[in-house]
Amino acid sequence: MNITWDNAQTFIAVAETGSFSAAAKKLGIKQPTVSRRIAELEEHTGGPLFHRGRRGTKVSSAGEKLLPAARAMALYAKDFELLLSEYSDVPKGTVRIAAPPGVALDVLAPFAKRLREEEPDIRLEILSGIDAVDLTHGDADLALRTQGPPREKDLECIWKFEADVAAYASEEYEQSLPAGATLQDIDWITFSHPFEHLPPGPQLAEIIVGFKPVFSSNSFIIQLEAASRGIGAMFLPKGLHGNTSARHLVLLDIDTPKITGWVYLIASKRARWVPRVKAVADALTRYLNDTIIQTMGRE
Repeated sequence: MNITWDNAQTFIAVAETGSFSAAAKKLGIKQPTVSRRIAELEEHTGGPLFHRGRRGTKVSSAGEKLLPAARAMALYAKDFELLLSEYSDVPKGTVRIAAPPGVALDVLAPFAKRLREEEPDIRLEILSGIDAVDLTHGDADLALRTQGPPREKDLECIWKFEADVAAYASEEYEQSLPAGATLQDIDWITFSHPFEHLPPGPQLAEIIVGFKPVFSSNSFIIQLEAASRGIGAMFLPKGLHGNTSARHLVLLDIDTPKITGWVYLIASKRARWVPRVKAVADALTRYLNDTIIQTMGRE
């Protein structure tokens, strides 16, 4: 029996995405290739590895038995890839960074231009989402997180910063507010399901009786657009609006509760010193120190 890594990797992708088509997209291959690889594995098991239904593709009992071993195989494959990378002193190749949408938009997109100038042989791939990716399994090389520090023993924090958070809105909305406006007078924009537990909704609910946001979205980008259109106000790290997507918003002169936010740059200990990852981590740390901290300090 000769189980190839391609087949095992495809099996993991289908199990994690719950879809043959989504697995194909994740791996950058065509769906018939996914189906063929799974069929080759099922020849060995003598039965289906997945059950397809209206709610997606579910791992079968036979698949459940194989999944832990396949994931262990993925870890060894990642280690093999990292060891091969260490033989080259020249930073080159793809580096994948995961970050929440707002951080990806306001930090990583501008950083990509600088990195392109400093390290032309490195290609950035940005994964933007709320949920934290699994760095230990190689889903990304680096991550900028707003929650931490990491508890996993295989991860380390390379850089961290604490920023004050304040209320921002469009100039049009600011001018519509009454003199001496308070928290209760503001139309607030917050996260919607399934992220309603994220700030500032819970904090505002503790202060404002019967609190209800005027607008909510599960997308930070949509929230920014709503604020720029004058729908209401939202909380942002102080100073970030100067050079980012929120640069057209203004700081509201109101008393707000003390809210702070953290930004952490996280890496897997196994990947930290691979030349391409180290080059990006070092460049990103310099960029954060040169721009973010200085900007936040000039509010």
